[in-house]
Amino acid sequence: MKDVIHHHCRTSFKMGHQPDEKLYCSGTNYTQKAKSGVIDAESHRRITQAKDVSSLVTPALSNLSVPVITLFLQKLAELNSVNEFKIQVGRYLTNDPYFVEIKKVLHSKAIHMETVDLLRNLESLLALVESEDFIIESLETQVTFVMKNMPMRHLLKVLTMYELKEKNSRQKKLNADAISWLDKRWLDISNPKDIVSFMYFAQRQFNGNSTGSDIYEKLELRALDLIERMSSLDLYRVLYQQAKSGRRNASLKRSIVYHLNNNTLPLSDVQIMNLLYSCCRLSIYDETLLDKISEKLLYTDISTSKVRTSIIVSLGLLKWRHVELLELLGKQISMPEGTANEIAAMIVTCGAVNYMPSAVDDNLGSLLNRVEHIRHEQPKLWLDVVWSLCVLEKANAITASTVLDKEFHALLQEHDVVKLMTIQSKLKDVNNCAMGELTDYEGPYLKDNNNINNSHSQSKARPSNLALFVLSDLRHIVPSEKYFNWNTSSSRGYHIDIELIVDSEGRPLKLEDHESSIQGDQDQAMQEGQNVFRLAVKVLDFSDMTLKVVVPNGLNALSIRQLTNEGYTMVEVPFFEYSKLTTTLSRVQYLQGKIHAAVSS
Repeated sequence: MKDVIHHHCRTSFKMGHQPDEKLYCSGTNYTQKAKSGVIDAESHRRITQAKDVSSLVTPALSNLSVPVITLFLQKLAELNSVNEFKIQVGRYLTNDPYFVEIKKVLHSKAIHMETVDLLRNLESLLALVESEDFIIESLETQVTFVMKNMPMRHLLKVLTMYELKEKNSRQKKLNADAISWLDKRWLDISNPKDIVSFMYFAQRQFNGNSTGSDIYEKLELRALDLIERMSSLDLYRVLYQQAKSGRRNASLKRSIVYHLNNNTLPLSDVQIMNLLYSCCRLSIYDETLLDKISEKLLYTDISTSKVRTSIIVSLGLLKWRHVELLELLGKQISMPEGTANEIAAMIVTCGAVNYMPSAVDDNLGSLLNRVEHIRHEQPKLWLDVVWSLCVLEKANAITASTVLDKEFHALLQEHDVVKLMTIQSKLKDVNNCAMGELTDYEGPYLKDNNNINNSHSQSKARPSNLALFVLSDLRHIVPSEKYFNWNTSSSRGYHIDIELIVDSEGRPLKLEDHESSIQGDQDQAMQEGQNVFRLAVKVLDFSDMTLKVVVPNGLNALSIRQLTNEGYTMVEVPFFEYSKLTTTLSRVQYLQGKIHAAVSS
């Protein structure tokens, strides 16, 4: 299968064009035929070594056997695909009686022709003559007749032969018959490589309609049947095809990952890139597979900056905090030949995994100078870069001000509601960073731009299932709902799973009795003799953490830091601790211990 570089679907990384699939439709080996005497050596040499139309057709070949004609038409079609020979080919097809004789021979021998010769001659002639020519009709009639029993890879050839060609009524029926036979004979597919080609055809041909969906499901079932016979390369290709088609067959996905984990990965850098892309598209967070990919990348030369950029973006989307790999990539993009897209992708990924490689940290100033021009060329990407610097506590007054002024906001044109909310949320984060963490900041704030500020959505996030479980267990500690808020936001817009007020012993207090603490003035509350703590319980589910090194991802690390700046005492409940507790009593005791530790520190 042809490999292609994909740019991820992110604010500033668009998904690339899908490539044409290389079909595994091998045919007769004409070199062997020449040696065995089916094609005489002289004819074989003349045809294969012909550099132009004249040397191919003059003098006329004396041997008009089907193999010789097949090889001749293939060479003629090849020359016809070159612009400088099109006129010469056209004259030959129109005027040369030898070509008429060739068509007569093919017509007379069509019924006895081997399937591979039949398809090769038909494919060549489709490129040379009109679809209404009698020889096309003759060969297509024979194809329809033998379709029931032809090898499946030959049936695939029939399906793909007309894909980009405008079909007449006869050819439409032939195509429909081929699809019908695929639907009936899918269990006859025996070569794992053919599965990928059929899948790729089904994705292109049917584009989500019900017929295509049914056939694709059968192909997925057949892939499961053949999976024990697949090589690592076959497994990669099936998974990559699943990612491109957007299908999520859970059984097939799990089986492919299992077998990849138990095999070596003899893949190129482009294939490794596409495998990571597939993991992103299909939400594959298998650490064994990601570890194997990372180990492979540590000893693989990356051929182009586009491949490196895509790999870096994938690591960020997967939240894969593999320190050794990040350090290596950081060194590579810090070299003088590192491109602006590589550098920007690296900084954004650093923000996603909340880790900055030493080479990037040491050269941050010069790296930012090399990407500063994207502020005007790719404003959304520049916003991602500045936001990531805020996450990593590497932003300064100058970088923050570049995204908080009105001129920059005018560049952020977005009509998609979800993407617009993401942009507004990142601007808010940078604004809060400038207000609370950059002591030398003297630039504009969001409050100076009412259009951006007022359009910010304060809608509640949907609580995770884990947060609901934690809330259920917390009710054993908290007397009633007068003592806590849940699924709420701070005054600066940061999500809080559970908010409550406790005393120095960790005992819950009524919210209405401590308004000053609820409104964020905890220092005043302490001065008034209210020895209270305003707690924000942050439930950190699997998606809130990085992989490999399990810590809060960049988004949650920033949220926790900003909530602390607002005066909250943080109580973090990570999934890997909470999920180990099997009884209600153990979970309640765990929460009590977390609260007591928070107020005691």
